[in-house]
Amino acid sequence: MLKSNRIADAKLPDDIAKAWAKWFEEVDRLEVMTNQPKSEYQQLLLNKYRQQGLEL
Repeated sequence: MLKSNRIADAKLPDDIAKAWAKWFEEVDRLEVMTNQPKSEYQQLLLNKYRQQGLEL
């Protein structure tokens, strides 16, 4: 039984590497969104927080 565990462990790094490579490919395709407010209300809210010293 120990032998089969060692075989599974030997495959693990390759599987992990493939999973990470797939994740990075998917992340590279994500659209980058700006932090521009979509409405006047959002702009006013951001201004209020910035006056308090918060950076969003």
